[in-house]
Amino acid sequence: MPAEAAGRPVEVAIAGRGLTIQRNHGIEMVKEDVDLIVFFDDDFAPSRFWLAQARRLMMADGSVNAFTGRILADGIHGPGLGWETAEAIVAKEDAAALALLAGGRSLPHANAGDVPSYGCNMGFRMSAIGDQRFDERLKLYGWQEDTDFSARARGTGKRVRFDELWGVHLGVKSGRSPGIKLGYAQV
Repeated sequence: MPAEAAGRPVEVAIAGRGLTIQRNHGIEMVKEDVDLIVFFDDDFAPSRFWLAQARRLMMADGSVNAFTGRILADGIHGPGLGWETAEAIVAKEDAAALALLAGGRSLPHANAGDVPSYGCNMGFRMSAIGDQRFDERLKLYGWQEDTDFSARARGTGKRVRFDELWGVHLGVKSGRSPGIKLGYAQV
């Protein structure tokens, strides 16, 4: 029996090696069926409200074509963070948001304008993506693929950071390439 998320079946897909190849494969799989597409890195711990909030925000503002969320902590700038630490940070922010909502207040709304999407948590309108795809010449972990793609895929719409979307980027260092080979974007 297939797994389900929000009452819908979950399909596991295997694509070739490389982040850009895998993200392009995901786009091809859903391009005819969805209005919004979201990409999370495997070392990103999102709020449990991230997807529902993204949907609400994008339905409310048709001028936004590319978006990202607020990073509560980013392990990429140090030795990295563990899952327990990330989950605790996210749970604390989720609890604060629930307390606001329980008190009859709404979440603070802030958009940072013309912000490149941060690859660990980013989303796009499929209508803005059109025929754009991630640049598969950016090998392995496709460093800077997020900035490149979000600039091209926003079309004539805005690209923003929604503060109502949050999570923690663990910045996992193991399981990646050994760091000996560099892509041209890193040289």
